[in-house]
Amino acid sequence: MDACAQSEINEIPHQDADFRALSSHYARGIIVADFGSKSAKGVDLGGLSASNKEINDEDARLVFINNPERTSGKFEYPVNKIKTSKYSILTFLPRNLFEQFRRVAYLYFLVIAILNQLPQLAVFGRGVSLIPLAFVLIVSAVKDGYEDYRRHRSDKFENRRLAMVLSEYQFQPKKWKDICVGDIIKVYKNETIPCDMVLLSTSDPTGVAYLQTANLDGESNLKARYAKQETQMANTVERISGVIKCEKPNRNIYGFHANMNIEGKFASLGPSNIILRGCELKNTELAIGIAVYCGKETKAMLNNSGAPSKRSRLETRMNREIIYLSLLLGVMCVIVCTCYGVWLKKHSDELNMMQFFRKTDYSDNESGENYDYSSGIVNILFDFLMAIIVFQVMIPIALYISMELVRLGQAYFMVQDKNMYDESTNSRFQCRALNINEDLGQIKYVFSDKTGTLTENKMEFQCATIGQVDYSNGEAGIEDFATGFLAQADGVVLKPKVSVKVDQRLLKLSRSDSTEGRRVHDFFLALAACNTIVPVTFDTPDPGLKLIEYQGESPDEQALVYAAATYGFMLVERTAGYILIDVLGNRKRFNVLGIHEFDSNRKRMSVVLGCLDATVKVFVKGADVSMFSVADTSSNLDILKATEDHLHSYSSKGLRTLVIGKRELSSSEFDEWQSSYQSAASALLGRANLLKSVANNVENHLSILGASGIEDKLQQGVPDAIESLRKAGIKVWVLTGDKQETAISIGFSSRLLTEQMTQIVINCNSKESCRRFLEDFLLLTVERVSNGAPDTETNNGFALIIDGTSLVHILDSELEAQLFELAAKCKVVLCCRVAPLQKAGIVALVKNRTDDMTLAIGDGANDVSMIQKADVGIGISGQEGRQAVMASDFAMAQFRFLVPLLLVHGHWNYHRMAYMLLYNFYRNAVYVLVLFWYMPYVAFGVTTAITDWSGMFYSVIYTSLPTIIVGILDKDLRRRTLLKYPELYGAGQRNESYSGKLFWLTMLDTLWQSVAIYFVAIPVYWATEIDVSSIGDLWIIAVVVVVNLHLAMDVLRWDWMVHASIWGSIIATFICVMVVDCLLFLPGYWAFFHVSGTVLFWFCLLGMIVGALLPRFIVKAVVQSYRPSDIQIARESEKFVIYWGILSLSSETASRKRGPVTMGQEDDGCTEKQAMVVEGKFTHHEAEEKIIEAEVQNLKLSSPVKLVSSSSVVDEVSNWSSQCSDHAGGTEKDNPSVEFLPKSTDSHSPEPHKKLEQPKFHVVERKHHLPNNKSHHDEDDNYSLTSPTATSLRTAKITVPVAPKFTCVDRLQRRKEFYSKLEEKHKALEKEKVEYEARIKEEEQAALKLMRKNMNYKANPVPSFYHEGPPAKVELKKIPVTRAKSPNLSRRKSCSDTVMKLSPSEKAPVHGGATHRRSLGGTAKGTKASPLSLKSKAVNGSPCPNGATKVAVES
Repeated sequence: MDACAQSEINEIPHQDADFRALSSHYARGIIVADFGSKSAKGVDLGGLSASNKEINDEDARLVFINNPERTSGKFEYPVNKIKTSKYSILTFLPRNLFEQFRRVAYLYFLVIAILNQLPQLAVFGRGVSLIPLAFVLIVSAVKDGYEDYRRHRSDKFENRRLAMVLSEYQFQPKKWKDICVGDIIKVYKNETIPCDMVLLSTSDPTGVAYLQTANLDGESNLKARYAKQETQMANTVERISGVIKCEKPNRNIYGFHANMNIEGKFASLGPSNIILRGCELKNTELAIGIAVYCGKETKAMLNNSGAPSKRSRLETRMNREIIYLSLLLGVMCVIVCTCYGVWLKKHSDELNMMQFFRKTDYSDNESGENYDYSSGIVNILFDFLMAIIVFQVMIPIALYISMELVRLGQAYFMVQDKNMYDESTNSRFQCRALNINEDLGQIKYVFSDKTGTLTENKMEFQCATIGQVDYSNGEAGIEDFATGFLAQADGVVLKPKVSVKVDQRLLKLSRSDSTEGRRVHDFFLALAACNTIVPVTFDTPDPGLKLIEYQGESPDEQALVYAAATYGFMLVERTAGYILIDVLGNRKRFNVLGIHEFDSNRKRMSVVLGCLDATVKVFVKGADVSMFSVADTSSNLDILKATEDHLHSYSSKGLRTLVIGKRELSSSEFDEWQSSYQSAASALLGRANLLKSVANNVENHLSILGASGIEDKLQQGVPDAIESLRKAGIKVWVLTGDKQETAISIGFSSRLLTEQMTQIVINCNSKESCRRFLEDFLLLTVERVSNGAPDTETNNGFALIIDGTSLVHILDSELEAQLFELAAKCKVVLCCRVAPLQKAGIVALVKNRTDDMTLAIGDGANDVSMIQKADVGIGISGQEGRQAVMASDFAMAQFRFLVPLLLVHGHWNYHRMAYMLLYNFYRNAVYVLVLFWYMPYVAFGVTTAITDWSGMFYSVIYTSLPTIIVGILDKDLRRRTLLKYPELYGAGQRNESYSGKLFWLTMLDTLWQSVAIYFVAIPVYWATEIDVSSIGDLWIIAVVVVVNLHLAMDVLRWDWMVHASIWGSIIATFICVMVVDCLLFLPGYWAFFHVSGTVLFWFCLLGMIVGALLPRFIVKAVVQSYRPSDIQIARESEKFVIYWGILSLSSETASRKRGPVTMGQEDDGCTEKQAMVVEGKFTHHEAEEKIIEAEVQNLKLSSPVKLVSSSSVVDEVSNWSSQCSDHAGGTEKDNPSVEFLPKSTDSHSPEPHKKLEQPKFHVVERKHHLPNNKSHHDEDDNYSLTSPTATSLRTAKITVPVAPKFTCVDRLQRRKEFYSKLEEKHKALEKEKVEYEARIKEEEQAALKLMRKNMNYKANPVPSFYHEGPPAKVELKKIPVTRAKSPNLSRRKSCSDTVMKLSPSEKAPVHGGATHRRSLGGTAKGTKASPLSLKSKAVNGSPCPNGATKVAVES
């Protein structure tokens, strides 16, 4: 113990001589038992176990302290220079080409290009044939080069940073890249650690240094690291010498194993003695260390490998179709060369007279030799190879670059989606893997962690059981946050940063000296001392108040220390050798004699303290099972039973529990422990096992003090998210390390479990018992299904709950198949007390036995193996660091963001990518088949009518851009629809957009279109003088127009970019064809102008287009009308609903009582709101235009604008919906729900002399109604609705459901009749509106005549709202709307709630069709029933149970 520490002990009051003597006997630097480092975290990143092995001569490295020349010269360790870049100037071209040609398709096109360079096989121009491949390679190379340039720039900045390195007995600045192993480095406060260093000394006398490891693992809490006393107490570190024997470099950032020999003194080193590259020094003025790992061998660089590469399911299946296309290409080439051979044989006698086949040399040739042409076999072989070159486009080379660009665009929109932005953490969605975007639309299983993923991982102390008493914060003695204890020192008040609710009984007991008080005292002292928390103080604007924050790796420890501080046991200071705790106003110092850290085997943590009364106490905390197994059962039976009962109660509430115990060591026990602990801590071999043995020996015969209950609240939106995922057909499995009771409680609160579910619980301790339970439960599920008990509202299926002990016997055994069979029959699977490797094993269990896509989501290091094992891994950037984020494919801040990610972006990405793949196969096959049909007309000699340049431009310019734009921007359904009907997500799970059937149907359509394009032109130009180049231009133009119109027929969302890409590609084709035909040195000069100058060309082109696309159009119309999919029906509900839109505008003006369309009544001269209503029939986009137009007039949109339809068609909607649902077997759930709005309540109709002028309107502020109450602009803005001024009009909003699939032809006819009637009703309403306006105009004219005759008439002043010129400040009238329960596709019986809102002075329907009027201060008139007693019926006429109608009266 150093002198400073001894003097501090002597200065502490209330210490007797015995304590000082004992303190001087054992006080020294803290020794942390790491038990193989961070095994408690459960991290398994591969290659991490090296730090847990014992050091031998073969696996060790030697570092000579302060002698880098000897260290590096003998062992050739690398310097500290880092290199994350992949290429250099010399290696970029060969290495990048090598990486790109690892794709088999690129090798195929390279072989094709090489064959085309041979004179005998040169079908295209030699340069032209290289353009497609060169274009793809250049684009990829430019992208890779730019990314590598950024890495070069980052490396250059890092390598040129300066550090203070010891040289010639003084510290001098040195570049990071020049630091060597063995250098002694000095780091100052807030500086970054340049390499992995063993800490030698710090500015703190006890040798402690605080680090922030956010750059390494994302954790912002401070970590304490310690210098060994042998080096901390050295007089001059500059002259220290010795040797360190440490393990070889590995990736485990939580482990380090080494021994140090300092001038003949041996010391052991662990994770608490090493500081890693990338960390920052905090709260410590300086630290000195020796470099042990530099450059690429540092743990930060070894962990910089990124997430493992994954391939999407669509890309994997695409390879199958490419194989089919390759076989088709081979068949076509065989047909061509075979027919060519037949033709050669048939015309063998005529070949000698043909221009390119004769062998006789008719020129003056004295030798008499003839031409030596190849034989027929060789010609057939050449013809086969040339056919491959001509038909090479069948394999779409542009598809790969198109997929990369589309994925990049999709990732951009996912990152920019504000619905996945977390304001509390200021974090956006991260897309770390660009090659599996489309997999998000096919997920069937979601494996989720609980703590930090479903919950916030922000622990809050709720209750405690001490002795046999349960002190719960839910009881009536609780005060607010301000009743906690505040410590004082030197006139400054210390207040915990986080407040905890206080139980007054417990607070009173902590200050008493009774038996219970002493037990409470020991309980909170254990909470304050048994941890690795670092206290940090912060100043506040009040100079007399400081905040104290507790930083540590575990949120549980933070919550417990904050609770202890609130009850008067405030941890104030922590050093390497002692802790300072303010106990009820008295600062007490406790010497930390040793810490046994938590590990996954013991599931406990303990600290050995030297107390002020010269005693030594061991405080232990841990899981209930592990603590009860080491408890002293001789005198604690009652306490144990009571504590166990309280723990069960806490777990049932979803609280996290820890049991607290203590033990007082006698002098002999302490001496024995001290000797064993020192021997184990300094052991060169078997240190980890020895430390575990010492911990187990001292953690025995514990006196149980009590237990704590900590609440980990659910994240916002988790229950709704799980419900949406379940409706989408996604099975959610929760894998957690918590207790079974806690996990079940969280399952109920998150709606993962329901009361109607049958719970299957498996807690077994042997393999045979597991086998028996699995067989019994499988038989139970089979019997339930065979007895005809399907899932209903009263029977929601099974929920499997299994613990980690049972999984030990099941996984990697023959019982896996039975477990999967049972789990597949359950709706929910909840795994408790599972280890990290077991999480990965459960994911593998599903992946190995099904083709369904899996997704794993977690936030901690213990979830890394699960995230990497699943098809899609998502990391939550939460409280447990960024290990999960760094190993994931995608990262986000909240679990609820999983809903828009999967149901919206996943659906869109899958649909876009699937369509793009099929479209690329189609467009290339159409072009190749047109070339193939031309072969018989040139004797199968592989001569093409289309020019070489047009053939090369086809995939690069003519057709590439539209498919990329559509692949990025197209949306088959709106966001609102996808979130409203999660069942639509099942389209991706069922592979509705991409399958083998769709591929062959696409190829069949391709075959027909190629036939129509080719054979329409043949008879038209058969007897004309049109040459080959001219008809080739016709064919290439027809192909381009057809494939682009084919794409246009399937586009679902049009904007200017889609228009520009599709029609621009067609125009670009015409321009390129004309330019190519204008060049004299190219074949086909002026061919296009020759053929296009006639009307026949354009009629022929039109016939090709119609003939090619008409069958597709007819089939598509028939299928969508008679056998539509759910997506098509949902799209029709968005497309065909016609709304009666009413935009209501209001402004505040000074007017009299009587005025047009009065919103509120005041006394004369007072301000009142007046409104002007603009009525009309609007579609969604027309309403958008109206609102945008309003911005010019500075009108304010005070509420969302909603589109409504006339109530006169409500009955028609009801009849149509009920008839359709009855005929199709639907239920009431499929019917539209109608939300009625009141009719106009203005009792003061416009006066005749008041002239109504329709103001121009504009919006300067828009308020959007989106899911989760997020204010975000989206194309699917929900517009609010208001009622018209005419009392004869009544309005209602119609919510059109996504109906089930059509099952008969009558559905189509009924739908058509409904829309025709709807249109007639709208016309009638328009007519009524015109008549009303005409009547008002006549009344106004009559009023004006009366004014002129009556000279004594004094008119009321006209409000400024009706004056000419700019209107007053106007805002849209806000009509609150309660949304009725929306129907879904599940066909479950329910009653659609009819929401009725009654405002003052308005009419409301009553029984028998009667109406009554309510005034502001009066009662209902003209009716016998109170409006609050009204009952309504559902849309289809069936009564709602239990008065489902909601009635709200506005004041």
